[in-house]
Amino acid sequence: MRNSMRHRATIFRTPVRFCLLAALALAVTGCVQSTHNPAATGSVAISPKAETTYNFLVYQDLAGQLNRALQTPGSVTREQLGKLQQQTLDALERLMVDHSSPQLYRDKAALYWTEEKNGRKARLILEEGLNKYPGDRIMTMYLVNSWLMEGKTARAASIMDAYLKERPNDMEAREKYGQMLVEVGQYADGLDQLNAIPKDKSTAETYYYRSRALGKLGDREKAIDNLKKALESYPDFVEGLAELAYQYELTRQFTLAEKTYERLLEVDGGPEVRLRLIDINVKLNNADKALDLAMDGPKTKSFLLDATNSFMSEGFYAQASTVLDVLGGTTPIPAEYWFYKAVIAHEGESDPEKALKFLANVAQDDKHYPRALQFRAQLLNLMGKKQEAEATVAQGLKMFPEQNRFYILKASLLSARGDKQAALDVLKNGLDRKPDDSELMYELAMLLDSMHQRSEALKIMEDLLVKQPDHPEALNFVGYSLAEEGRDLDRALVLVNNAARLDPGNGFILDSVAWVHFKRKEYKKAWKTILEAVSIENGDPTIWEHYGDIAQSVGKTKQARKGYQKALKRGGDPKQLNRKLNEL
Repeated sequence: MRNSMRHRATIFRTPVRFCLLAALALAVTGCVQSTHNPAATGSVAISPKAETTYNFLVYQDLAGQLNRALQTPGSVTREQLGKLQQQTLDALERLMVDHSSPQLYRDKAALYWTEEKNGRKARLILEEGLNKYPGDRIMTMYLVNSWLMEGKTARAASIMDAYLKERPNDMEAREKYGQMLVEVGQYADGLDQLNAIPKDKSTAETYYYRSRALGKLGDREKAIDNLKKALESYPDFVEGLAELAYQYELTRQFTLAEKTYERLLEVDGGPEVRLRLIDINVKLNNADKALDLAMDGPKTKSFLLDATNSFMSEGFYAQASTVLDVLGGTTPIPAEYWFYKAVIAHEGESDPEKALKFLANVAQDDKHYPRALQFRAQLLNLMGKKQEAEATVAQGLKMFPEQNRFYILKASLLSARGDKQAALDVLKNGLDRKPDDSELMYELAMLLDSMHQRSEALKIMEDLLVKQPDHPEALNFVGYSLAEEGRDLDRALVLVNNAARLDPGNGFILDSVAWVHFKRKEYKKAWKTILEAVSIENGDPTIWEHYGDIAQSVGKTKQARKGYQKALKRGGDPKQLNRKLNEL
């Protein structure tokens, strides 16, 4: 949702090749001085000035044609577009023989940048332009952005540092650089640049980007403060309102989030905003208001299913069914309707037989049939029909051998009946067919961990992180495991913090962050984080035991007792917990 709501169109959010082209048609009109001389024809001698004017007019016409073609996909063939690009480039190079400017160098780089493979050539042109026109801000920005988009942060930084060393008071350039860094995930460096901008030079976007960096770095209080400042100067700032509402959600200030989304709906009444308002009102138990918002929204399948899911996630199955019935009135009825009806019958009405009847309406040739088979197997298993469940999974494996969920389901059924070795073999078979499948790797590691083979599990999780560095569960597993073993605690902290950044609001991951801080003897940080963890996830005995240990480390005996008692009630180890209670 948040990404789709951010539709800024500045060059600092979009790859350079597109930004340059977007400006091309209008920018060229200011490249040379105006003249009324007609284009030369025939054998009449052409003065240098007239020839420059003629070349400029030819280039201007071709650039306009190229922009229209690029902005209207399908208006010309690929071959025609390539020919037009080359003609435009030839005209520009003729013009630059006798006349050049920073703008023309930018235009030339743009023409090369329309092809991915020519990015290096475009950079060479920008570097040539900067040698001729040193200090040109826009060319410098384009060059810096190009390196950032390729992940070459050090190259970008060296260029920008040199520019700012010569022009330390160019706060606009510094701000754009800070924005670029935030956009590519260099939050600490981006914040350093943005914090260097004095208050009287700070704009709504300055505060907005500071808040984004602060939020990603975990300082939500300061992030909210910066967003409020951004909205003081620009009350209708769509992105600022969206980010503020999101930060309120992450800090579980749902009433404030609701008010902010209502304001956002007034400014930008898109379906994404309406969905967030529905979700917030559901969390606040305002089911009737949420239903009104849903029924007044668009009648598209995606909107109705998302709204249904919001109600279901908080247990409002009657409202979910009401919204879903709007979709049931369409022809043909989509498979998702039957699937969601089955979920409501099972979870909301405790009627698995009814759920199975709904699933039977999903046709075998429908793309959602594998999902329906998986749900059918789960229902049969819960109903105690183990053989039918296994037969359904076997059918799924035969029909859809490339779908990882059937391997995971079969392994789960085998593990549940105590045959973990057979479950292990199934997951390994799946990985033989799909060696890089992250879900299969994760499930295999978790199964090994449950079999007390943590070193093997850890190795698989490390391999998973090589293939998928932003896998939050794997980051959390490795970071927590290192903390449990009391080693590589610096790395453990980086891993769990990255997991928390990728999956904000996950109580189990926040527990890991707290536990790593505890192991590092950073008790105040651990206490602050474990409080947040139990406010989100209060049903897990391990989290409450950690709460007790951390409370004891900061001298809060009463809270420690509370933690151990809650851990006991939730199924924690009685022997260990009673020992800890007796030692208080």
